[in-house]
Amino acid sequence: MLFGTALLFFASGIQLVDVAQQAGLDFQHVSGSPDKAALLDTMSGGVAWIDYDGDGRLDLYLVNGGRWEDLKSGRRSASNALFRNRGDGTFEDVTEKAGVAGSGWGMGATAADYDNDGDPDLYVSNYGPNTLFRNNGDGTFADVTSSAAVGGQAWSSAAAFADYDGDSRLDLYVVNYVKFDFESSHTRDCSYRALKVHCGPKGMLGASDVLYRNNGDGTFSNLTASAKAAATASYGLGVLWGDYDSDGDQDIYVANDSQANFLFNNQGNGTFEEVGLLAGVAMSEDGNAQAGMGVALGDYDRDGDLDLFVTNFSDDYNTLYRNMGRGVFRDVSYAAKVGFSSRQYLGWGTHFADLDNDGWPDLFVANGHVYPQVDDFEIGTSYRQGKLVYRNRGDGSFEEVSGKWGDGLKKPSASRGAAFADFDGDGDIDVAVNNLDGRPQLFVNQGGDRNGNWISLKLQGVRSNRDAVGARVTVVTAGGRQLQEVQSGVSFQASNDLRLHFGLGRHDTVSELKVRWPSGEVQSFNGLKAGRRYRLKEGDQPSPEPAAASPHRKP
Repeated sequence: MLFGTALLFFASGIQLVDVAQQAGLDFQHVSGSPDKAALLDTMSGGVAWIDYDGDGRLDLYLVNGGRWEDLKSGRRSASNALFRNRGDGTFEDVTEKAGVAGSGWGMGATAADYDNDGDPDLYVSNYGPNTLFRNNGDGTFADVTSSAAVGGQAWSSAAAFADYDGDSRLDLYVVNYVKFDFESSHTRDCSYRALKVHCGPKGMLGASDVLYRNNGDGTFSNLTASAKAAATASYGLGVLWGDYDSDGDQDIYVANDSQANFLFNNQGNGTFEEVGLLAGVAMSEDGNAQAGMGVALGDYDRDGDLDLFVTNFSDDYNTLYRNMGRGVFRDVSYAAKVGFSSRQYLGWGTHFADLDNDGWPDLFVANGHVYPQVDDFEIGTSYRQGKLVYRNRGDGSFEEVSGKWGDGLKKPSASRGAAFADFDGDGDIDVAVNNLDGRPQLFVNQGGDRNGNWISLKLQGVRSNRDAVGARVTVVTAGGRQLQEVQSGVSFQASNDLRLHFGLGRHDTVSELKVRWPSGEVQSFNGLKAGRRYRLKEGDQPSPEPAAASPHRKP
């Protein structure tokens, strides 16, 4: 392990500043009743970064929930929203023009070029049929759900794309939650710490998750059973793909609510084996099932393999599983100092992101309770909660810096989805958060670009899928080695920028850049300069692009 570097490079001057209002993100999320009388009321809030118009600037898609009267009447009064990035720090609402308002009670969104035509498409998970929006390449989308056969009828929480079978086409995994009925949900009496609240999933029937294989002709086939890509019906909330065992194919991790989490190991022959318990990522350190929501995958300790982070319910702790190699993880939440500080929070969206560009991935967690009733008494938690930001110390532990890195981080919200991208092009990672029954937050990173060097990589597959989802990139500097993979569908109901961003600390040169493409091809390059964006097409040399100036850069 390469611990120690970050201790000598203290991150100073970082501020995450909420500029959503100034940026023109005029969006109001709604989800059921104010008192959250039913379980469905507490979910929703997906968010995705997507350059839908191909202008090189990241646009923002926000998913909305719904109202019970809409479900009863069959109409839709709450709309999802697509905001086009103008490039000057502001956004323009282009939802109607683009045709992506949505038609269901929305949950999450993920963006990827599933048809390999050069522009990103959108998949929206809903309570009820999901929606696949195909990008027409002219600033508009077409609803192709029916013809693609990926709608379903379940309550789907989240979804993620990856090429699991190596045919260069992105397949789709959809996580489903519970079999839910509004009328029956109001006939049960439940309590939380002596407070009368809506009933959670326990006692309800779980819903089976679904693997859709991309046929390459605009359609998908449900191969869940033959691929052995689902275990027992469960309360699925979070999902991601990633090569946790470094064997060259994409595996699936599912965070379940109040049940053991799943880890589906890709067998390399079109099938999976569920190994969560054996791998040590199904439960907490003491063998209890937790209430998993958000999920993140990253090499936080820089030892060359991918670790897992899962956000959980209040009165419990968020779980950091360190990858020990050979397919085995260890719960190091308390040793890494991310366990105790999370107990009063209920976590959702999360990600490993090097916010201060010191070369060590930090952690961001969006929080918010599901029971407004907890505010009626002093019980050590609250309905609206602040964010948690952990600075990676480089010695295997984290320092909670939410109060130091921006006053707006502590603003109480019922947050759900969180998505990460350098949307303003200034060389540091910004964060968009969708808040239940509230306005979104857009945290601009002020200072990260001056605090350390960085490099950004946009990969394009040729033999691989065009977005290069699943590509593994290793960056080496004089300070050590870093590892990331391209992922589509992460956090909680969210999709990050598909570009990979590496903080480099004080190092101004990448001595080696190694890419393992999904096709299996491996390329290595030397001498790339810091502070630049590179485009890398499979089989070609990297081509640098000048970094865009940030309208939010301090003088």
